[in-house]
Amino acid sequence: MQICMLVLNNLLHDARVQKEAKSLAQAGYQVTVFALHIGQVASQEQRDGFQVIRIQLKSDHWKLEPFTQYVRYFEFTIRAAQFMAKFKPWICHAHAIQALPACWLAARYAHSRLVYDAHEFEQGRDFSTAFRIPRLMQKLWALPEKLFISTADAVITVNDSIAQALVTSYQITTPVVIQNCPEKSSLAGRTTILYERYSIPPDVPIVIYQGGLSKGRGLKELVRSADLVKNTAFVIVGDGAMAEDLRHTAQQLGKQARVIFTGRLSLESLPEVTASATIGVVLTQNTCLNHFFTLPNKIFEYLQAGIPVIGSNLPEIARVIRDYQVGEVLDNISTEAIADCINRLLSDPDRYRHLAKNARIAARKLNWGIESKKLLALYNELE
Repeated sequence: MQICMLVLNNLLHDARVQKEAKSLAQAGYQVTVFALHIGQVASQEQRDGFQVIRIQLKSDHWKLEPFTQYVRYFEFTIRAAQFMAKFKPWICHAHAIQALPACWLAARYAHSRLVYDAHEFEQGRDFSTAFRIPRLMQKLWALPEKLFISTADAVITVNDSIAQALVTSYQITTPVVIQNCPEKSSLAGRTTILYERYSIPPDVPIVIYQGGLSKGRGLKELVRSADLVKNTAFVIVGDGAMAEDLRHTAQQLGKQARVIFTGRLSLESLPEVTASATIGVVLTQNTCLNHFFTLPNKIFEYLQAGIPVIGSNLPEIARVIRDYQVGEVLDNISTEAIADCINRLLSDPDRYRHLAKNARIAARKLNWGIESKKLLALYNELE
């Protein structure tokens, strides 16, 4: 059976889409992922048993202006729908709201089933820093979901909070919750790659953040906290709009506060990097409903690395930390509160070892091997 997946990026850094495609391919389905041809990537390739076709948009070469954004999205929707319909797929699987209109069109034309994979709570997005997205597009952002979600044969999302919010908003059947967990770690234990790469003394603990560098994630407060936590390295893995601002903040602190920026790393190299850290942080701030409901995949990546987590007191993040007893929950995302929590955890070896042990235990349950079974069960029900 042919499955066509669609995502509005080049796929390289989209772990969720890759994991779902790989799992379905291993289960015997023919899977083709349609993505955007952005950057220096192959237009077609085979990855882990599934095919990738990247769509080149003619409007990519236009200057980035508000009008061009509308044209690009319209072109993407029409061309992606045409590409998928030619495959006459059994299922069109829309990854995130941007892919939903194209998948709906292709499904209608090819008489296919439609699966909608809601990666975020789209109605609750914060566009205050989205300078490249035209104002009208921001206002209409949730429209595809409102129009097409009720036509989907199945809806998937990433946590219970978003699932219930979608039920309340659209009166649909409760979505299947498939958490965005990584594959079970194949590493034997801790690694030393960050210590070797950045000449960090072996007795210095490492606090790690990995993910997008954007507002609303407590990143400036985290960097500033480095000045209040002595003999500790802070490693920021990722890239984004705040990258330069954060580097400038780190430079202002002086040499005594060691903050390292690695830039964006490949998905393949990330587990080894995470496993050389001491504490992982996820400091999402309650700036919008999408943030309020979030359950970032980084929290599961920290658990796979066997390291305790310091996280925000938001429903899904706090639930994982408290239910599995794998870290500390912060009520206040401030420089002082972050530093105090790190200092307390590092100064209590018994507490640290207890949380690290629980993290390793939790990782046995919170991994893609478990979550993928829900995806395969859903597809079996659709047959």
